[in-house]
Amino acid sequence: MSFLTEAQVLDLNCAVVNYVRNVIEENGIDKKSVLEQLKGILEVDDDDLITRDDEQLLKRKWNSIVRLQRTITQLENKCAELQSNVNSVTAKLEKLELSSKSPITVNATDINWVPFGSLLTNIKVDSSVTAVRLHPTLSYVYIGTDSGKLYCYDILDFSMPIATTQAHAKSVTSIDVVEVDGFDQHTETSTIIATTSKDALVNAYIFSSIRKDFVHIRSLTDHDNIVSQGIIWQKNKVAFLASCSRDLSIKVWNLNESRVLQSFVPHSEWIKSIDVFGEYILSGSLDSTLRLTHWPSTNGLSIGSGHTFPIEKVKIIPFSQDTEIKSKIRRTTDNKEYKDIGFRYCASASRDNTIKIWEIPLPFLRLNSAPVPNTSKTEFTCIMTLKGHSSWVKDIKIRGDHLFSCSDDKTVKCWNLNNGECLKSWNDMHNGFINCIDVDDITCDPHDTASLQRELIVTGSLDCRVKIFR
Repeated sequence: MSFLTEAQVLDLNCAVVNYVRNVIEENGIDKKSVLEQLKGILEVDDDDLITRDDEQLLKRKWNSIVRLQRTITQLENKCAELQSNVNSVTAKLEKLELSSKSPITVNATDINWVPFGSLLTNIKVDSSVTAVRLHPTLSYVYIGTDSGKLYCYDILDFSMPIATTQAHAKSVTSIDVVEVDGFDQHTETSTIIATTSKDALVNAYIFSSIRKDFVHIRSLTDHDNIVSQGIIWQKNKVAFLASCSRDLSIKVWNLNESRVLQSFVPHSEWIKSIDVFGEYILSGSLDSTLRLTHWPSTNGLSIGSGHTFPIEKVKIIPFSQDTEIKSKIRRTTDNKEYKDIGFRYCASASRDNTIKIWEIPLPFLRLNSAPVPNTSKTEFTCIMTLKGHSSWVKDIKIRGDHLFSCSDDKTVKCWNLNNGECLKSWNDMHNGFINCIDVDDITCDPHDTASLQRELIVTGSLDCRVKIFR
């Protein structure tokens, strides 16, 4: 059975005859009888040779075949590479038992995982993505946009959101998600989502994984300007929320009662970011400084100065994540002296295109009294400056010994906290500035494998897209 038409067969046969004829003539071989026999076998006469007298036809066809074979080989190699990635992702998903109905765990050896950049999900929403947050245990991602909308997607089926609400009249500036026990007389564990916005509000929702909807439960209205960030935590069955604002204040709320517990002004300009650990709040501001405050007493404890432009994001590094940060630290005291506050180091990201790792001076701790500044040392010590971004660093997350950052330069980077080395950079992740990033947090004992989380990174961008990769 021939796959060629009659005309194609004749063209090919004529090319063969012409090729043999040229070989005979070039070598001075008297083999006309052989040529006549070949024309007979291929059913080619002299008229056909005249009308199709193209000496280069066979060469061109051969070159076309070679190019086609090369293309086929390249496609086969690409398919093999993609299949290998699919098999790897499938194996890990099976290992993690990624399910929207059950927690996801990994081995302790994966604490310091470095993603290989395989894209799992590409979600497009209504406007620029300004905040993203993974659910602590389930396969949900929460997305806030410049239009004020709040979405929830299942990362196993992102064809459409499983829930959406108009959370704010203006842009969402942050999302925090926490699971709390017995909130508002609920007996079961509840997922609370807190959103902050340019409309000066903090809104709180309970997300029902059964009904798949957001139930609005609180609106906190005491700020007078843009609220930059909110963080939720629970202690003794009471849910707390800390918020920071362009009105220069940080407020700590009893979320159960919608009541302000403390309000203080630690900076001279807009407070862009906070982080909370126990009774301590770390803050970063447009005044380019960081400050540590004991929030129950509102005592300011220490300050970090060194950035040349405003700070966009700050993160406390708890002991469970900083035990390996050793190589660049000159230890003047042992970590055991910090055990009462639970951390010693922090990170800050700035519009000066850098990330700094700081050692926080130990405050003076008094028995049955609030801590006060250590008069012998009130300045943070910069132990490392991470350079590599070419524009504003907008967000950072920490997992194990690694810090992940995103920037207006459209890149995501993974850094080694031990030596400041950039381990990996993903370039042009989006078509616009990358505004936010989330990584599965490890805020637990790294040897407790039951409480470690997935291996996922989420990014949100000005291009109205959320990308989830591993």
